[in-house]
Amino acid sequence: MLDSLTPKKDHATVVRLAAVTNTSVQRFLNRGISPESYPEIQERLRKQKIVFEPTQLIDKVFEPSTNPKHTTPFARTRFTKGDKAVFYSALEDETSIEEIKYHQTRRGEFSDLANTPDAPPRYYGLYETNFDGTMLDLFTIHPDCPELTSEDDSGYPKCQRLAEEARSKSMNAFRTPSARQSEGICTPIFDRQSLVSVPRLKSHGRFINEHGKIVFRQV
Repeated sequence: MLDSLTPKKDHATVVRLAAVTNTSVQRFLNRGISPESYPEIQERLRKQKIVFEPTQLIDKVFEPSTNPKHTTPFARTRFTKGDKAVFYSALEDETSIEEIKYHQTRRGEFSDLANTPDAPPRYYGLYETNFDGTMLDLFTIHPDCPELTSEDDSGYPKCQRLAEEARSKSMNAFRTPSARQSEGICTPIFDRQSLVSVPRLKSHGRFINEHGKIVFRQV
């Protein structure tokens, strides 16, 4: 199917929403310290070598899991069977937010947020980084390939085959429609070397329960 597409050299700024998982930061925020102070908190802890460095937002994606409970080196997702890494990102902030909200809710990570108005917020940072590589635009084949935006896993096998074909032709990434955000653009990236800059914190915020719905509020 990809034979009909012309690969293009592309330079793009992509965004990725990343959870604030460091317990030191989370303790500060849970104690009521304003989320607006998060960059300052993170910087202070980084100087003490407590907080991860931004490059880890990329590097950890491409590091195989060492957990013996995992059956594959990487998580099985739309564009990988779990044998290869994929750096999932987007061109728009809202697309990244909607994708994360869907998948975290599906995994049960946001189950309390969905059901409890006073559930603890989930803090995230929105990071941007630069891509420099070969990208295939899948929008032109989307009408003939609805699996690209399947609402469940049923479309994954075909998407995984497309990714395998792209890798075999040394393609670095796809430009593909989001399954979670109308008219959103996702940029799954297959090659670590095509991410050429240290991630930069663009903004930060939190997922909360607002009137019975999970929403992301930037601060």
